Amino acid sequence: MSQLQIPIVLIIFKRLDTIKQVMDVICQIRPERIYIISDAARANMSGERENVLRVRQFVEESIDWVCEIKKNYASINMGCKTRVKSGLDWVFEQEEMAIILEDDIVPSHSFFRFCQEMLEKYKNDERIMQISGYNPLPEYTCKEQYFFSYHAPIWGWATWRRAWNLFDNEFKHFEEFTNNHKLKFLFPGKRNYKGQIERYRMVVDGKLSSWAYQWHFSKMIQSGLGIIPRENLIRNIGFTADATHTTSNKFGYMGELHEIEFPIKFLDYVCRETEFDMLYQRKYNMLPIWKEILYKIFSLEKRRSIKNILLKIHLIR
Repeated sequence: MSQLQIPIVLIIFKRLDTIKQVMDVICQIRPERIYIISDAARANMSGERENVLRVRQFVEESIDWVCEIKKNYASINMGCKTRVKSGLDWVFEQEEMAIILEDDIVPSHSFFRFCQEMLEKYKNDERIMQISGYNPLPEYTCKEQYFFSYHAPIWGWATWRRAWNLFDNEFKHFEEFTNNHKLKFLFPGKRNYKGQIERYRMVVDGKLSSWAYQWHFSKMIQSGLGIIPRENLIRNIGFTADATHTTSNKFGYMGELHEIEFPIKFLDYVCRETEFDMLYQRKYNMLPIWKEILYKIFSLEKRRSIKNILLKIHLIR
């Protein structure tokens, strides 16, 4: 393909082994502009500062073609929640649209063209808030080359300034939407609803430093759709012990790389793929049976005590 015109945003940290594989693909694509977002090392982590600096240096030295490079490097550790939000705010102050990759997300070659064409096609359609390169349900069959969903993952994705401006990193509307039960219509079924609320609640209570759940929530309360490709265009190679969140692969599918055929046959409608969404929620959102039983029998304080015991004896994770 010709040189990519849409800017690529790279979110990096400390893992040299994974970013090497990501940069190998980017160097073949040779985009015109690259934004690099990097958090700083944690003060209490021995050797992390050297790893962070090594990754920054590697990425910069790997860009050996004519390319506009913009860097946003934190001087103190901000954590995942704040660093990604502040970095993407910085990007969208300058760009109308962008393609976003983290340091453990390896894309296929056609991922970039797919994102670029979708960004251009739907840039003025406010119903669409995200383009995803990752299809988390390889078993789901679809005749079209892409479809619309409430559950577009952020393993290799793209969006517009207009959508990112709706991002609520602080969950300002969370209590309102849980108290008036509006979220129950978005997550039908008790186990599905409780499973999703539990994940949101972990971020609200400060038990999980994440931006992804807030982005998902922001899209959901706007009825914002994402675009997912029929063929998976992303592979996550970040399931390692030193990862921030993906220390184990509870998802069971990291992605097998495929290439999409061009030209894309654009759809002449925008309609959510409800069957996909139901399958997704059943696979990824459902509250585990053991938690459902605890919810019915025990108080919140007692549930937490039992959960800690189960964690200690390695019956759950």
